[in-house]
Amino acid sequence: MDAGLQSAAQRFWQEEHGFIVSMEMILTTIILVFGMIAGLQILRDAVVQEIVDLANAVGALGGGPYTPVTVTVGVAPVPEP
Repeated sequence: MDAGLQSAAQRFWQEEHGFIVSMEMILTTIILVFGMIAGLQILRDAVVQEIVDLANAVGALGGGPYTPVTVTVGVAPVPEP
């Protein structure tokens, strides 16, 4: 840990005047972390659902080995000279 950061952390820990403020910061941080966790879970579920939708769309395209394919080749008549 950096010496300046360590001394700042020690001052923050030993300071009693800002106890209420630091408790408010801790509670606010905890609430924000819980909100971020819930938001990331919702984002994860949405991404997984989109991937499933994409897989279903690709699967609906067919193109498997047992899909009959009809190829029509049109031949134009050769013009006479």
